[in-house]
Amino acid sequence: MKNSYAFNRQSQSRHFLPHFLCFLLILGYVQFANAQCPMGHISLTTQAQIDNFTTDYPGCMHVLNNLVIGPSADIANLNGLSGVNQIDGALLVLDNSALTDVSGLNGLMSIGTEINIQSNPVLGSIDLSGVSAPNVNRFIISNNAMLTSALLPTNVITISDRLQYYNNPLLATISEMNSLTSVGDVLSISNVLANTLPAFNSLTEIGTNVPSVTSGLYLDTNPNITAIPVFPVLNSIGGLISIQINQNLTGFDLSAVSTHDMRMMIVNNNPVLVSALLPTDVTAISDRLQYYNNPLLATISEMNSLTSVGDVLSISNVLANTLPAFNSLTEIGTNVPSVTSGLYLDTNPNITAIPAFPVLNSIGGLISIQINQNLTGFDLSAVSTHDMRMMIVNNNPVLVSALLPTDVTAISNRLQYYNNPLLATISEMNSLTSVGDVLSISNVLANTLPAFNSLTEIGTNVPSVTSGLYLDTNPNITAIPAFPVLNSIGGSISIQINQNLTGFDLSAVSTHDIRSMFVNNNPALTSALLPTDVAAVAERLDYQDNPLLETVSAMTNLTSIGQYLTFYRTNACYLPDFPNLSSIGKGMVYGSNPKLKVLPKLDNGAVISELISIVDNPALGFCAIEAVCNFLQGAGTRNISGNAGACLDEAALTVSCLANDPYPDINPTLDPASIVNVQQGQQALLILANLQPGTAAVWYAEDQVTELYNDEANHFQPVINQVMTFHGVMLDNATGCISALLTVTICPDNLPLDITCPAGLPPLTANSSCQAFLGDYTSLATLSGGCDIPLNPIVQTPAPGSIVNPGTVAITLTVNNTAGQSATCVFNVVISGGCGD
Repeated sequence: MKNSYAFNRQSQSRHFLPHFLCFLLILGYVQFANAQCPMGHISLTTQAQIDNFTTDYPGCMHVLNNLVIGPSADIANLNGLSGVNQIDGALLVLDNSALTDVSGLNGLMSIGTEINIQSNPVLGSIDLSGVSAPNVNRFIISNNAMLTSALLPTNVITISDRLQYYNNPLLATISEMNSLTSVGDVLSISNVLANTLPAFNSLTEIGTNVPSVTSGLYLDTNPNITAIPVFPVLNSIGGLISIQINQNLTGFDLSAVSTHDMRMMIVNNNPVLVSALLPTDVTAISDRLQYYNNPLLATISEMNSLTSVGDVLSISNVLANTLPAFNSLTEIGTNVPSVTSGLYLDTNPNITAIPAFPVLNSIGGLISIQINQNLTGFDLSAVSTHDMRMMIVNNNPVLVSALLPTDVTAISNRLQYYNNPLLATISEMNSLTSVGDVLSISNVLANTLPAFNSLTEIGTNVPSVTSGLYLDTNPNITAIPAFPVLNSIGGSISIQINQNLTGFDLSAVSTHDIRSMFVNNNPALTSALLPTDVAAVAERLDYQDNPLLETVSAMTNLTSIGQYLTFYRTNACYLPDFPNLSSIGKGMVYGSNPKLKVLPKLDNGAVISELISIVDNPALGFCAIEAVCNFLQGAGTRNISGNAGACLDEAALTVSCLANDPYPDINPTLDPASIVNVQQGQQALLILANLQPGTAAVWYAEDQVTELYNDEANHFQPVINQVMTFHGVMLDNATGCISALLTVTICPDNLPLDITCPAGLPPLTANSSCQAFLGDYTSLATLSGGCDIPLNPIVQTPAPGSIVNPGTVAITLTVNNTAGQSATCVFNVVISGGCGD
């Protein structure tokens, strides 16, 4: 200090000395005051600490780091802090349940980095408007339930992180910040009571720190505002724009603002919003662009620079007659997998077409086009798909044509066309191999439903309360879709209310985790072949109101039904037995089946828990199967009436059960007098053992259609020239009822053995040593003839693995059986190659 003093003596006039001494006095005072404030944070959590502040920190006016007030249950005022005039760090007022105001900070003149006032439930006002804070990190005023006024410093120029008023539902007065030029991360004014939000007359940038998961502009849940804040010079937003749940907001215009690194643009749940003009220069949105539940929204800005939306593009529940075009958009849902990714165009009452997507080439995740009252058609057939979760086209009452992408190979959740009553044209999806949850085509007008030529699995995500195949309320179809390679269904099968459907065959499909099978209200249906391998039905197996239904598939593997087994109003004479069905959780219903003669068998120990109803089956003369007889002896509801013979009513059935009446022999068997061991060219003799009076024996060819014999004489004599299969039935001449099939295959004892060599084999290529190795071709040969005489293995000459040179090699295949019959065939294999090439 001496050297400094000497220098000043030489360089200053004597009039400066009093001022300099005064400066030293003040500097000493400040150093003294600072010496009383700790170097670290000051944390105050009780009213006593507030009241004793000047005692604990005598002369502390300049806090060198953060001042933290709370959390506390007893801090009611901050009067003890009136001497603090500067905070170099942050002012944090957090979780103080008794604090009503911050007026004790009225001596504060400067804050360095942050004001954060959160979760103070009875705090009523904040006035820090006279404090200087030109360049800060963040201002956060959040979750103060009783706060009505928040006046923050007004001279702030930049906020490097965030300015946030969030969830202060009574906040009506917010200070203007007309010096503010930029907010680095978040500007949020959400869930406040103010009628008018403050203007930001100098603000040019929001979200300049992007990328961030939260950066951007949030104006949400402000019930009284009719307009968003004034941003007269705002030219850039990065990250996110969220304008949601503002009950009285009528419109906004951000169309002139430029964007960068956009993550989301969300305009949702603004019930009186008429116009929403978002920035138009956005080129990519990494997450979502969403207009949802703005029922009066008529004007939406075009975004013809937008090329990709990473997660969701949704325009749903808006009033616009025409949705904006997306002339440069090529991709939607590129961030898949996601539970929400994709395209949503739902509940738009005025649109007749979906947006124009002239260059869209890829959608991932989900396509949802639902509840659009005037939409007549759409074509997305040229768009490629990836990671598809759902495709849903539901409740579009005048939709005529729905062309979804055709290259989709797998849908992890559902493919659903539901309640589009005029829908006549549906795209083919012949690349589709699996649908994880639901495949539903219901209430459409199409005459023919699309084929699914590659579909192998439906309901692979089971268990689910909705998984499965639904083909309901399709008035014009006569057949269900072609499923040529379908091998597995899980969940439910529902085929209901199809007025012109005549038959279907799913008998070859395997099942897993089956919940219910419904075949109901199909007035023209004659044949219903459900999967036959089902082992358990968790809820219901129902055939109801199919008055022409005669043929039902057998389910010999079925062991349990969780609720009901129902056959009501069918035209069947005989229904298949359930020989392994041992448990029916609630009940069994057979009603109004005019030709049904006997009750199908169940497992002998079958248990029916609550109900048996056997009513109005006038030809049903036998019901005394063991499960029914056991049920009659215990508690439960039984309705038995309007039947015939021993099943006329409960009394007649009880007598039949007590008499242990034998089950009628209703299936044809072959009489031992039949002759089936014949030579080639001789006649066989086929006789049904149990043919009843008034019943004819009928024999069909292998196709089960061509009738070869129909006579009560019961003496069918076909000539046997090769292996031949015949199907015999018993025909009741009075009712037209036909029994189950008896299949007989006859092979002439002297039928020659034959072998056919493979053809069209690709050439083998020799290696650099001019050699190739023969493969094993025996499995490619086809054998015929020889009946059931055991075969010896096929012999290949030259043997598999033999080394051969380029050229043509003759291969001989020979087979013989234990009866001494032998067959041989020869074919050529070409060996190509340049030897050393």
